[in-house]
Amino acid sequence: MEKEEQMAYAAGCMEGDGSFFIVKRQSPKCIRYVAGANIGKSSKELIAFFVSLFSGNISNRGEHCRWQVFSEVKTRPFLESIVPYLRMKKDRAVFLLEWFRSGMANKQESYEKMKDLNKKVCRDLCVDEHIFFEDDPKSWAYIAGLMDTDGSFMISKRMKGTKSPAYTAKISYGEIDSRPCAFIKNCFKYGKIVMKDNDNTKEGRFVWELVVKDQICAFIQKVLPYLLVKKRNAEIVLKFCENMKPMTEGHRFGIPKGELEFRESCFQELKPLQRR
Repeated sequence: MEKEEQMAYAAGCMEGDGSFFIVKRQSPKCIRYVAGANIGKSSKELIAFFVSLFSGNISNRGEHCRWQVFSEVKTRPFLESIVPYLRMKKDRAVFLLEWFRSGMANKQESYEKMKDLNKKVCRDLCVDEHIFFEDDPKSWAYIAGLMDTDGSFMISKRMKGTKSPAYTAKISYGEIDSRPCAFIKNCFKYGKIVMKDNDNTKEGRFVWELVVKDQICAFIQKVLPYLLVKKRNAEIVLKFCENMKPMTEGHRFGIPKGELEFRESCFQELKPLQRR
């Protein structure tokens, strides 16, 4: 990836699993306010990417890693690099930058303001059907960051009362904030955005979904060069969609053995990766 594409990708990852914060630390002698950014519960590949570009601290817990930067010295350059590409969390990053530039004045007030910003969610879905950024590499790098954190490349298998199981490919991205899904739709005109229930929020979340084979292939071809964590997931789904033969004559007798073995092999190859 080029430098700008790397920053756009990092911004997409922060939109998905990242946070910007001011922490209040109180002791018997004093109160300290510490600002920074982190991305947590992520993969080693993603954390290695952030460390290589922005240094920072790493903590490990099982298969999950957390990346973190503290202090103005390390956090400010990071924010300045990704702010141009942020959408959902741009106001939080900009506020931190302005706080650093002010000399970190009004600490308690800024701490409360940051808490409010971190609760802010846009629920108004705004998709402009006449605006597309389909050929902009930075936009696709940003989408790759979204997909590597909160996105899914899936192959499902189910029995429908027929002789052979049904295998279906799907790509999705979900978020309680409407803006990432709207941006994907503005970059890639296909797919649909639906509301789904979510145990973590009363209002549910926005989910962009893509289920048509040719459209799945087109989306993966656009995003694949920028994926780091779910690249293999995307490659398997692409292979499945490109090579799966449609069933027409004789379908009532079940899927031919060779075709069934191909579909099952893709399903089994992707299955362990979907848990990541």
